[in-house]
Amino acid sequence: MENNLIILIEDEIRITRLSQGLAELGIDISEYLPNNARVIFDVMGLNPHLMDDYFKLIEQSPGSVQSVKQQATTILNRIKCWETMGN
Repeated sequence: MENNLIILIEDEIRITRLSQGLAELGIDISEYLPNNARVIFDVMGLNPHLMDDYFKLIEQSPGSVQSVKQQATTILNRIKCWETMGN
């Protein structure tokens, strides 16, 4: 299950970067964004009110393509703490 969550977070990082790049070109793709975050939060039983904090972590991840898996793993470990803190 953890590997699946990491894959979803990796996708979230890549899609966020794509969305930001296209936004700089004046293209809005917000209507086409997947619901990865919602799935992650539902599976982990996290409070949806923390989703803004999750997206901040995604947006703050460094730009290196080679380290997306490492970034996703770090983000997963952080949100696991939210799970143990009772959301």
